[in-house]
Amino acid sequence: MIFKNTYNKKASAFVWFTATILVFAIAIIYIIMTQVVIPIQQATNSTLDDPDYASTYNTVILVWKYWPIMLLVGIIIISVVVGIRREPYTGYERF
Repeated sequence: MIFKNTYNKKASAFVWFTATILVFAIAIIYIIMTQVVIPIQQATNSTLDDPDYASTYNTVILVWKYWPIMLLVGIIIISVVVGIRREPYTGYERF
């Protein structure tokens, strides 16, 4: 059985274009904000004496390091899923 290709190529291209723009925007925001966050982290790290606050602080640092990776993986997964989606109500038509 050969099935008719019902993918919308324009919609798929738009999704990947939007994903690319989002990736670059996230990279620029992360680079700029990291230059602001690192001095704040260095200044506040030496003033933490309570272990409860230190664990929260370490969690915040960990999230700051890895949120772009999680967001980028999510954007790529959404782009793949939306890019390969068939047009609504077309089903699998034969030639």
